[in-house]
Amino acid sequence: MDHQRLIIVIFSSLFLSNHYFHQAIAEDTIFAKGGTCLYKIGKQWHDCMEKQNERLTYERDNLEPVYTRAALTESVNRISCCAYYEFLDCIEYAANKYCSNEKHDMAAYSRQLGPAVPSEICYEQFPRQDIECSGRVQRYSSETSSSISYVSSSLLSLLICLERIWPDFQRCRDRQREHHQYGRFSSGFFFTSTDVYQPKYKVECCSYWELLECVHRAAKIYCMDDDVDLKKLDQALETFGLNVPLYICSEEYPKGSLRCKIRSWFIMTIVMELSGEIRTVLDVIEKNQDLYVQNLADAIAIPSVSSQKETRPETLNVVKHFKQLLESKGVECELHMIGDETFPDGTRLQLPPVLCGFIGNDINKKTLCVYGHLDVQPALLQDGWNTEPFKLVERDGKLYGRGASDDKGPVLAWINMIDAFRTCSIPLPINLKFIFEAMEESGSIGLHQLIYSLNETFLKDVDYFCISDNYWLGQSRPCLSYGLRGNAYFYLQIECAKKDLHSGVYGGVVHEAMTDLIHLMSKLTDERGNILIPGIFENVKPFTTDERIALQSIDFDEAAYRDEIGTSRLRFNDKVNILAHRWRFPCLSIHGIEGAFADPGSKTVIPHKVIGKFSIRLVPNQDPDDITVKVTEYLNEEFRKLNSPNKISVHRQKSSRPWIADTNSNNFIAGKLAIKNVYGIQPDMTREGGSIPVTLTLEEVTNKSVILLPIGSGDDGAHSQNEKINRKNYINGSKVFAAYIYFLSLL
Repeated sequence: MDHQRLIIVIFSSLFLSNHYFHQAIAEDTIFAKGGTCLYKIGKQWHDCMEKQNERLTYERDNLEPVYTRAALTESVNRISCCAYYEFLDCIEYAANKYCSNEKHDMAAYSRQLGPAVPSEICYEQFPRQDIECSGRVQRYSSETSSSISYVSSSLLSLLICLERIWPDFQRCRDRQREHHQYGRFSSGFFFTSTDVYQPKYKVECCSYWELLECVHRAAKIYCMDDDVDLKKLDQALETFGLNVPLYICSEEYPKGSLRCKIRSWFIMTIVMELSGEIRTVLDVIEKNQDLYVQNLADAIAIPSVSSQKETRPETLNVVKHFKQLLESKGVECELHMIGDETFPDGTRLQLPPVLCGFIGNDINKKTLCVYGHLDVQPALLQDGWNTEPFKLVERDGKLYGRGASDDKGPVLAWINMIDAFRTCSIPLPINLKFIFEAMEESGSIGLHQLIYSLNETFLKDVDYFCISDNYWLGQSRPCLSYGLRGNAYFYLQIECAKKDLHSGVYGGVVHEAMTDLIHLMSKLTDERGNILIPGIFENVKPFTTDERIALQSIDFDEAAYRDEIGTSRLRFNDKVNILAHRWRFPCLSIHGIEGAFADPGSKTVIPHKVIGKFSIRLVPNQDPDDITVKVTEYLNEEFRKLNSPNKISVHRQKSSRPWIADTNSNNFIAGKLAIKNVYGIQPDMTREGGSIPVTLTLEEVTNKSVILLPIGSGDDGAHSQNEKINRKNYINGSKVFAAYIYFLSLL
């Protein structure tokens, strides 16, 4: 398509009364190819389109109910082809009558105009001589002639504007086509003749409104100096993507209604760009990256392992360190004490306080609250690390150290971003608040109660939340995450004696606890990993066609994922099933056995008590309490079958519920815009297989949108040996945060 083709569309749109004729012109620039004959039969062409619509309506009203997708596809294709053949008959009749001395090939010019499916399907599956169409084919017989008016000077400003926004218009239409294609193939199953057409109308209308809104925004930005009449612009664009009468869209699926929710982020990403000031901030972040890497080295040097009493003082030290760092950037901070913790040996230690801070209190600005954590998982050189885990080492652009990606690096990326704004003497576009804890790796003890207590004070004016405690799906494409699995973690305890026993003295005589435990653990899943506990899947939502399509579109390399794990084969070989079982289906994992001998060497002891540890990742709409009942009943029943004298205990140690976000909120739109402007590509929309319990707490307590905005790569190895964050990801993370708060301020 070129500019001349759009001008032809505008002419016909403004002077011809019905959009069907306009759509025919727009779809393949028929006038430009068909010569003067098509000018002569313009009115007849319009009437033929009306006849085609009558055919579609007639066929719809006479369609038998269908109950499978295959039957639906066949019925819709047949309807479309019947209307298509009638349309060809109609325009060929008119052409032969009014252009008998001219060369024309109406079938070739019209091949894309009649059916809602490719015309090849009609010729191959429903040939004209074999197709069965209800009703009768009516040939056109009107004597009405048509005329085409010349463009008036009043259109010049409109044409200038359209010339100016031509690249944006093309991107808008590309997006509209994506929306339309996605909608057509993800409309679900229909069971009545009326239902067959409703989803198609919705797809057509919603994608049409999206196109108009997209072009409107471009026109308002780039054509402010021109006398542009947006109503005329609408008339010109009515020809694109609308295959049903406009009144149906206006009445059934009006713009902005709940029945037609336009994906406004498509609109925004096409025309919204960073301001000059924000680009200056990004340049400063790039120049100061060595300083920011040193900040990360200082933070990693604090071994803030929250799960061990020996390192508990370090969690207090890391909170103090970040408090000083924030205050040096102008952030006002306060510490909230959350009590003490008693360890299994009776030792009682203070929990590290939660660090809360804020910068900016302008009531005219939006307020974003950022959550992060400062504690880390245990790490020792002898665990398999190539370098000292609490000393930052850079190698080949990768920054190695415990906490580099989870979660000290992302927390520092926010602080670095504030530093860059201050260096440029540019005010932050929004107010910022922070909640940083140092007990996340140990269950966030005390945090959730604190959040509830802060709802009417510290959190009262918060508009959005952002968490950067997860990772990209792969290694090259950024993502935004909108879902998390929950978790139910269980202790299965078996006790057979009051003390450990010597196998040479008691072996073969007692019912050993370990034997019973291993048997019960083997009953949790089958050999393929399928959960055997009855009722686990009864509340899991069905896996829909929409979800399959969305997963198929995600940038994911199955082979690279398998190689990164270091296995020769996964449970599934295709992308859709791998991602689905990572994110939206429950899974059961066995983690270890407490009380069993696990040190180097050999020891012939029979442990008197062993505790098997396993967890179930939960998905909507599973509830941890319901899952606990099912697990407990199942294991007790399996234990009874053993007829063992041993004692059994099933205990849920901790749990969290699954979370799903609304990706149409301004929070997600701003995130998508930020990634698009920093990385130049749209992010993948992903879910996480893990759990971040505070996410759901923040959303439920405040009723505000929460976004997961990761900056780390999928191969960062959080919780594993040789954890790292790429220098590029770390620095670009600060840039993404700067762009994110900028766009959030505009929405």
